[in-house]
This record gives sequence, structure tokens and C-alpha cells, in this order.
Amino acid sequence: SASFRSVVCGESETFVVDTQGRLFAWGSNHHGQLGLGPQVGSFLQTPSHVKPIHDPVAHLISGGSFTVAHLENGDVLAWGSQSCGRLGLVEVKEERICWEPSLVVATWSTAAAVSGKKHGQRRSIAGSVRLTRSDATYASAVTEATHEEKEDKGSKEKT
Repeated sequence: SASFRSVVCGESETFVVDTQGRLFAWGSNHHGQLGLGPQVGSFLQTPSHVKPIHDPVAHLISGGSFTVAHLENGDVLAWGSQSCGRLGLVEVKEERICWEPSLVVATWSTAAAVSGKKHGQRRSIAGSVRLTRSDATYASAVTEATHEEKEDKGSKEKT
């Protein structure tokens, strides 16, 4: 039986990080967002180990067409669509798609945040990640979900 530290769902892709920090991916690979290379095709139906990552993954964010991983050793890796240089890679790549996890410039960082705001019976939860440097934000991904809370004889039910 497998145990997972986290599950991250993008627009059409899914990632899981197991308890050892290993990353597995499946779903759409149209922009290289799985980090598995072009040989897997544009869609992968079963989880596959993203092997170029040699240190445990601490945090992972899917931006739809790109993915960012923050490793336990502090390194930040990114892969997928890098149009307009959005991935901030150390090694400049001429291809529009970065197919495998690649090191992000060391002076850049990721910031992951989850916040919730309650408005009456509705709660809004948003998560975001940014590749930033002191002068600009180069990539960002935002997700938002809303659910209603109903009072039922003293207990709360989430829908």
C-alpha cells in the first residue's frame, strides 16, 4: 500500500509526492508539464516516476502548462512551457518547452500560500505560487475553490 505526502492536481495533470519525497506524474504532457520528456507523448494514463529529481520534493505547484518543485535541499526546479522565459532557468534553453526538471536561478524563490476567507456561509480557499526576484514576478499560478457551509443541528456540513 502506497502512502503519499501530497497530491497536486493541475488543469489536466496530477502529481503525487510519496512519503520519501519521490514525485510521480500522469495526465496531459502537451506542454511538458509532467517532467517526463517528450517520449511519453501528449497524455500519460498511469503514474510514472519523475526520475531527474534526485532530492526529495518538499512542495509542488502545477501552473497548468508548467510545474515548479521546491526540494528539501532548498533547490527550485521548473519544467513545462517556458514562453517568455517564465521558468527562470539557470541554463537558457532555446526550445519553448522544457521537458525535464531544470534548476531555477538561485536568487529566485517560490512562495506557496493557502488562505481561506469566510463570507457568511461560503468559504473561499486560494493557493498560489510565484517565481520571483526582487524586481519582478516571472511566473505564477493561482487556484481557487469555494464551498458552502451549512448549519445542521449544531454541526457544520461542507458541500
